[in-house]
Amino acid sequence: MKSIFSNSLVKSTGVYAISNILNAAIPFVLLPYLTDKLSPADYGIVSMFQVLFSIFNPFVGLSSESAISKRYFDLGKEKLGIYNFNVFLIQIFTVLPLVAVIVIFGSLISDISDFPKIWLWAVLLYSLTNKFLEIIFSLFRLENKAAGFGALKVSKTLVELGFTFYFISLLNQTWDGRISAQVISSIILALVGAYLIWKKNYFKLKFSKLNIKDALKYGVPLIPHVIGATLITYADRLFITNMVGLQDLGVYSVGYQVGMGIGLIQTSINQAYIPWLFGKLKKPESFDKKKLVKGIYAYNFFLLALVFILVILVPYLFKYFIGDEFQNASNYVLWIGLAFAINGMYKMVVAFLFYTEQTKIIGLGTIVTAAINIILNYFFISNFGAIGAAYATTISFLIQYIAIWYFSNKYYKMPWFNFKKIV
Repeated sequence: MKSIFSNSLVKSTGVYAISNILNAAIPFVLLPYLTDKLSPADYGIVSMFQVLFSIFNPFVGLSSESAISKRYFDLGKEKLGIYNFNVFLIQIFTVLPLVAVIVIFGSLISDISDFPKIWLWAVLLYSLTNKFLEIIFSLFRLENKAAGFGALKVSKTLVELGFTFYFISLLNQTWDGRISAQVISSIILALVGAYLIWKKNYFKLKFSKLNIKDALKYGVPLIPHVIGATLITYADRLFITNMVGLQDLGVYSVGYQVGMGIGLIQTSINQAYIPWLFGKLKKPESFDKKKLVKGIYAYNFFLLALVFILVILVPYLFKYFIGDEFQNASNYVLWIGLAFAINGMYKMVVAFLFYTEQTKIIGLGTIVTAAINIILNYFFISNFGAIGAAYATTISFLIQYIAIWYFSNKYYKMPWFNFKKIV
């Protein structure tokens, strides 16, 4: 792998991995604490907050922030600053229709999700601040400022951790304390991040209709992809809530959180991989396709090995760190871990479609996969209970990976199956 990927990529991956591990340490470190302080039903409400956030999130900004990664290599700093500001304007104005949705359909959403209506405003605020943080984190990655990225992420982690203990232990709150900590920490770090990119001249207050049009042209076709990805990832929670119950959702969410540790690792690698790959693809003569394919295959086996290790560790992890009411959550870890390993493989190949701007294909593929996921969730949960949701998630990610791999090779040829050249 060292001969395939540059040292800068390896070092950046290390920094991203450490910062993401520390950032994701919140749910892992808090698992013993939360499974002791919260009931399964309380934990289910916390999980539903994340589900609703993921449903609102694609509509805030209409995925326009994704255009920044592509335009970063085409625009100078001053023009990029104007571009960033106009992407932020898109995020602000797309919140307004969501306000109307909450006012009109808030009671219905609350009934379907078993989530308190008044807290839907917290979901919307969390979505907006996180979208802005996505812009900030993207700029740090694109600048190869992994240390700055890590410092901001870790700061958010520490602030969120502090508020969680304050609200739950000192104010004796339950699910509401956990949600409040997430929202407040997101607001604080969004303000800090805004100041940082302002100081770095990455934010220029100038309206540009052309920039807005360009960002929407790149981002809007991705909305089906983002919505589809959300459905694939979170439809299981809605089905479990309505077909099994909020208490089972709480148990399932704990198992999901542990299995998602694989997702944490592959996300860290992907955050370093995307800027590196786009830089290489812009200069095709600067890299060897055969070596890149070999590296991706090695990475796939690495992810599967991590799933095997996780499964071995699960009995010890649950015995010593997870509350008694949540012990059955261990049943979900293998399938969720495998699902995120496959998702990591998918990210390696979908990057070629992002680079060639085939966002419509990405969106269509994800929507079709999401439809399959919904069907599988219904039948599997009906027949197997909550574990059926884990089966559906794994199969859906596998279908998505295979389909996107095919189209990736169609639009950017790579020697995926020329094994004589790869070996």
